[in-house]
Amino acid sequence: MATFPQRRKYLEDVVNTLLPQVQILRIYLNGYQEVPEFLQHPKVETFIGDDIGDAGKFFWLGCGHEVYFSVDDDFYYPPTYVRDHLQTLQFYRNRVIVTLHGCLLKFPVERYYRDRAEIYGWYESAPSKFVHVGGTGVMAFDTEAFPLQFIDVPSKNMADIWVALKAQKLQMPILVREHQADYLTLIDEPAGESIWNRQQDDPRPAYVINSVPEWKLHVEEHA
Repeated sequence: MATFPQRRKYLEDVVNTLLPQVQILRIYLNGYQEVPEFLQHPKVETFIGDDIGDAGKFFWLGCGHEVYFSVDDDFYYPPTYVRDHLQTLQFYRNRVIVTLHGCLLKFPVERYYRDRAEIYGWYESAPSKFVHVGGTGVMAFDTEAFPLQFIDVPSKNMADIWVALKAQKLQMPILVREHQADYLTLIDEPAGESIWNRQQDDPRPAYVINSVPEWKLHVEEHA
């Protein structure tokens, strides 16, 4: 998880939804001066660093073979969240990236948030669907099958795009698994506070997407 001081008022509750489900919870503290007391827990590992935005979710990649869950600080995760993701990974023999949110791109892409053919969101009931880009706030993958590294996410607040780019290079499918609309709970936040609201007109995602001549779902290779 990556977080920043403005989100501290929600962080403890989010952490409490995840701690019972994981072996270790790693949190990158963007711009913090000290570790909050409630994070001083034997199952929590923290790092205080410069503001690298959502890239901090992947700061600990390279710690060995594990199932890596990338999560956000603005969801309350259900008590079966980790188990449900693991079951889907096991069904596909760990040869997919599993998420609850994603999209199919519409080409040519001039603005990422506009040029998307279909969006499958955590906020609505959805069948299992392979997508071009997956949401990294609700994602899991086997680090041996998908050897993503921290250096593969070189700029802030574009994690979804960077992970999708790596998946294209490695021909790794991204699966939005079946889920119901009320499966996750989004924490209400002021308009403009979320990364999503701040990135609407950013041209960088389209530039990165268009660096790949042809985007494929790669279902045949691994699923």
